[in-house]
Amino acid sequence: AATPADVPAWMDLMRLAVDGFPWLDERRHGAWLRDAVARGRALVACGAGSAALAGAAAFDPARARIDVLAVHPRQRRGGGPARALVAAVQAALPGRDLAIATYRAGDRADTGYRRDLAALGFEEAGLGTELGYPVQWFLLRAEPKDGSGSGRRSIL
Repeated sequence: AATPADVPAWMDLMRLAVDGFPWLDERRHGAWLRDAVARGRALVACGAGSAALAGAAAFDPARARIDVLAVHPRQRRGGGPARALVAAVQAALPGRDLAIATYRAGDRADTGYRRDLAALGFEEAGLGTELGYPVQWFLLRAEPKDGSGSGRRSIL
């Protein structure tokens, strides 16, 4: 879990990964982040031998969604930090489908986020708007307890 001491490194990471957050308002995000940390809804992945974070995630348990998934640009290719952070959110919300918003298909601002989410197992879901920006929701289905694939439901 992230701690208040992680907030400056998180904000540094957001500046590096800003291409994934076209709506980022640093002042508002900082206030939101401090609340997410206090509520235990923020996670960090540390970089090996570096003060910089490899990744960060914040989630909303009531909506079963990942509000932020940021990965250091040098760590994006392998997907390791993103995979670890998504797995940690899944562990915090067992048996629930997870939603995340990203760019819509054809959005020229997308530098590979849709591809990266698909590689993590997310599927395209509905369209929407977040913070005034048109988005596509992606959904990561929870594994059914009996392994049959039944009982899955969409949260969108």
